Amino acid sequence: KIKIVTDSTADISQEIVDKYDIEVIPLTIIMQGKTYLDRVDFTNEEFYQVLRTCEELPTTSQITPAVFAQTYLKLAEEGVTDIVSIHLASELSGTYQSSVIAAGLVADKVKVHCIDSKTATIGLGLVAMNVAQKAAETQDLAETLAVAKEASEKTHIYFLLDSLDNLYKGGRIGKAGQLVGSL
Repeated sequence: KIKIVTDSTADISQEIVDKYDIEVIPLTIIMQGKTYLDRVDFTNEEFYQVLRTCEELPTTSQITPAVFAQTYLKLAEEGVTDIVSIHLASELSGTYQSSVIAAGLVADKVKVHCIDSKTATIGLGLVAMNVAQKAAETQDLAETLAVAKEASEKTHIYFLLDSLDNLYKGGRIGKAGQLVGSL
């Protein structure tokens, strides 16, 4: 039995999660001095409402190897034989590396195939959804992993921002960049 695991940065709807039986592990968000689990303790709408008004941007904490290992072991106890664990781009977070460490910790109980999606947000969600769809259709590990590899290599996302304020607050651009870009 093949199971797809991803993290909450994939922004997959609950409908898709349920349809393809995807396991979503939440990242930790630190906001205004408090710790929350992404998409567990608040909705995306609630998060964006706070984001509009906060002085200091929220930060995230990657999923620890221990949390991944607990999830993988729980799935093994449920009869899962192979886990395809697809995560946020390794260039953006240590989440993927945590999944690799955890896979090594549970290797004697379940086979975990870790995939660096090389993307984020809906790009990651589309990769995870395509892989879950293939797994549901075929339960063929080789075909499922081939889709994971191809999807992670060929998925690219482009986006526009309503405002550059958060890039400035987060230190990604300077004041001059914010002013020029806002024009």
